[in-house]
Amino acid sequence: MNPDSKFLLDELKKRFDEQDARLEKRLTEDDEKWERRFQENGDKWERHFADAEVATNSRLSKLEWVVDTLERERQDMEGSVDNIRLAVKKLNKHYEHISFELPPEAPLLPTAPLLAAGHPSTGLPADRPHGHRSDNHIREGEFGSVTTLIHSPGKGRGRGVVRET
Repeated sequence: MNPDSKFLLDELKKRFDEQDARLEKRLTEDDEKWERRFQENGDKWERHFADAEVATNSRLSKLEWVVDTLERERQDMEGSVDNIRLAVKKLNKHYEHISFELPPEAPLLPTAPLLAAGHPSTGLPADRPHGHRSDNHIREGEFGSVTTLIHSPGKGRGRGVVRET
């Protein structure tokens, strides 16, 4: 082989080796960076899950305590309800015995009361009250005649005067 071409080939090989080394170094650094990132994120998620587990466990323990308390209260209430049922049954039996033993009471009035007689209609052509009020208008039969009523002052200070106009 020609020494110049050998030199060229050696230079090319040297350059390719340098490129391979740089590329390998860069890929190794990127792999390390990604591994570090995954490790940090994994640690962060583990801490997050651990915190969530602690919070869930504390809530769960409180919930279990409440359930136990309510269960004890329910048992106490069932006992109280059973006692009340027994007392009501005893009262019912006692009441039935009393109602069978006592004779029925006599009515207070010997006969039924008579109904009052209704008032007959008067047959007057008077106007009935309209709703919750009554119209207090004085109507004159003649056209143009007006009657004015003047009310007397209180406590007897004067007399009512009727004027016709």
